Amino acid sequence: GVSETSSSIEDEEDEDSETVFSIAPKGGISNLTDSTGYEASPRFSVGVAASVGASDNIVLESGYTYSEYGVSIQSSNPFVNQFQYWNNGYANQSMDSTFETIVMKQNVFDSALKLYVLGSKSRIRPFLGGGGGYSKSYINYNEQVLDWMKRSGLNNFARDYEVSSFLGMVQTGLDVRVSK
Repeated sequence: GVSETSSSIEDEEDEDSETVFSIAPKGGISNLTDSTGYEASPRFSVGVAASVGASDNIVLESGYTYSEYGVSIQSSNPFVNQFQYWNNGYANQSMDSTFETIVMKQNVFDSALKLYVLGSKSRIRPFLGGGGGYSKSYINYNEQVLDWMKRSGLNNFARDYEVSSFLGMVQTGLDVRVSK
């Protein structure tokens, strides 16, 4: 669930005019879909969003989310499967493991514009929105796998990676006001 805290500042000239600020924590599970031969299993996502009302039905929102994924190779190649099987034993994991030898740590900064169907006085407010973001991800091998690769002469592959990307988003949902 998402909880939200709001405060308002009244304009001295017009008592009916108020600017609404809110802060909302984010939590849950993100998902990645990709067809490059890797499977990303979501672990968790946490973050925070801050928003300010531009008008009664328009809100500007910015946020940050940190997500973590376990990454494994999808392959029917017997050599890849043997490596995963061997790595599974080396890492002392159980035989039914998902062979997640890589961890992806993703940092997402986003901004969106939300258009609310109902006014700010409503307790439940459906919305449509859209915006963009920037993602900076770090792909890290398990330390045991890095040690094995270095000892096996695979130093060129024994390194971590950084990935940056620009994102677009479309959103819909409901905001529920918990308190004034």
